[in-house]
Amino acid sequence: MHEKPVIINPVSGNNSMKVLKYLQKNLEDKGFHYYITKEKGDGARFITERLAAAEKLDKMLLALIVGGDGTCNEVSNADGNLDRLIVGIIPAGTGKDMARSLNMTDIDDICEIQNQIYTGKANLENYVKPIDLIKISFDEGKEAKANYLFSIGFDGVVCKEVNGSRRKGGFRDKNIYITKAIEVLREKKYLPIEIEYVLNDDDSAKKTVDDILMFTIMNGRYAGSGINYNPEYSLNDGLLEGFLIKSLTLGEVTKLLWHVRVKKDNEHIISARDANGFNRFKINYMPGIKSASIKIQPPAEWVSDQEYYLNTDGEHHQIEKPDKPVQLDVLHNATFMMYIPEKKPR
Repeated sequence: MHEKPVIINPVSGNNSMKVLKYLQKNLEDKGFHYYITKEKGDGARFITERLAAAEKLDKMLLALIVGGDGTCNEVSNADGNLDRLIVGIIPAGTGKDMARSLNMTDIDDICEIQNQIYTGKANLENYVKPIDLIKISFDEGKEAKANYLFSIGFDGVVCKEVNGSRRKGGFRDKNIYITKAIEVLREKKYLPIEIEYVLNDDDSAKKTVDDILMFTIMNGRYAGSGINYNPEYSLNDGLLEGFLIKSLTLGEVTKLLWHVRVKKDNEHIISARDANGFNRFKINYMPGIKSASIKIQPPAEWVSDQEYYLNTDGEHHQIEKPDKPVQLDVLHNATFMMYIPEKKPR
């Protein structure tokens, strides 16, 4: 192992600095070095530099990330050979969905495992798994990577609103995603779209669908701060799961949230479908995605003030060329992350 940095995003959530003090006190391995980011992009730049050094030494790089989904996403967008990187998430942000998918939610458990590894009572290999990443190409030249979630449409607008609220201190609202989603629907800040899409490079199966709220494609299980969006997930099988969702009323959103947020069941993916593939929740569930090409179909006249956004792990990206395709590809086993195995019920 090369260096063991701990990257702390001080504006992630409202307790990251408390987590820092906890780690400094409770981690027995004093070989960890602590780095506090100062601005957006610092995490990616830091990991890029450390990966280059690890490459020269032919070593692996273990990095603990104190923050939320955005901080972890930033690290995965570093340049370099990401299969030399092992990320251990220590959740401190508002969004902790990637940490939930890895069962890395309890800081006491995380510290205990790190201490057992340091003292030789446990092997790091038993807590590390390869992770697929989602590569997104858009606007004819722009690229981004996602750990667990890509979404286009309504969800991208909600993501923009959530991030804008956080900059004003709104991150203290634990249900900020749901709050903003209802606000966007109620105030009609987003209009449904018509999209054309091709999955797995099969042009013969190209489809065009109208009245679409959003198209979400996932690698992880959770989204929207703990919503059980994708219960049939796998982080490293080389496949993604898609959720093509028609326009919903507030009442229909409430019904859907009852299942995915409260009951945390899988009714939204197993319910019977109509001839077009949509179920009673207006969701067309599409497992087995290796690649996707998605293009917003222009209406008769572009709405001048309608903006289009992508959501990648809670980070929004404005689409400046909405008439050009957005391309998704799975980067199979592109990096490594720590996880805590689920305890089997007795």
